[in-house]
This record gives sequence, structure tokens and C-alpha cells, in this order.
Amino acid sequence: MKRISFFLCLLFFSTMNAHSTELSSQSAAGIANSALLPGYSGVSATLNNSQSDEFEESWFTTAKTHQYLGLASVGLATLALMSPKPAEGKDDYSSEPHYQFAVAASYFGGAAVATGLAFHYKDLRLTKLKDPDTLHTLLGLIGAAGFLMAVDSAPDEGHAGYGTLGFASMLTAIKITW
Repeated sequence: MKRISFFLCLLFFSTMNAHSTELSSQSAAGIANSALLPGYSGVSATLNNSQSDEFEESWFTTAKTHQYLGLASVGLATLALMSPKPAEGKDDYSSEPHYQFAVAASYFGGAAVATGLAFHYKDLRLTKLKDPDTLHTLLGLIGAAGFLMAVDSAPDEGHAGYGTLGFASMLTAIKITW
């Protein structure tokens, strides 16, 4: 658990720094535009159409970090599902691909939940359970919890149900947003 906590803290602070940099650059651009254009109301205005054609979206944003972490957790869970299970009675199963993929899926699922809560907390409305953003959050939480419970209960107890619940919930959470 110490590794998970350290990883999540590191990820949170690194993406938080990127988020604050985005906000400060957007604020500076808004101030500059309002100073140059007296009627500026916060809507993007371009004087030259060729500038809008040259715009490229950044490959590293907080929303994309959250998206990539969620997709990685589902991909790793798929690999855990498809990889061979450890032999019965084996003492050290931590070197088995099934276990390693499952642990990695739980790490990435937890990181996806942490970044989602950190960067999209304004979208969360617990009073509106039918809202897609709220459903996405709740299903993502259930998915990450399912991954963690599957890893925690393996190999002594049956863990396929937890893993399946986590996989289905995380996949549904991703599908809701697309």
C-alpha cells in the first residue's frame, strides 16, 4: 500500500503542476486579449484565419492524463484476464504475469480515480445520479475498488468476481464518456 500511496501522490502533484500551468497561461492570454480588444468577453477571437488552422491540441493535459490512465487500467485488466493463471498451491505467485497485470491494473485504476477526482470535481453532482459525469465517477470508483479487492483477495480466495465487477464497471465508466 505504501507504493500505491507514493505513486498516487507523485502523480497528483506532477499533474497538478501541469494543471496550474495551463490555468495561468489561459488567464494571461485572457488578460492580454481583453487589453488588446476592448469588447473582448472571454470568447476566443482570431484576427487571422491561418492561426486557427495551425492550432494543435497538447498531447499532455489533465483530462488526457485521466483518460490514458483509465484506458491503461482496462487494457491491463484485459491482459490479466487473458494471461495464464498461477498453478494451484504455488507459494510465490508474484512473478506470474496474471498477478503483475492485475496489480498494474489496480494501480492505474486508482490513479485514474485520483486524477478524475482532482481535476473534474466540479463535474460531480451527487444529487443528480442520472448525470453522465456522476455515473462515470461512481462506476470508476467501483471499478478501481473491484481491481483492488481482486488483487487483495488473490490467491487464497475466489477473486474472479471482484475482478470482473471492476472490469465491467471501469469499461462502462469509459463508455459513458465516449
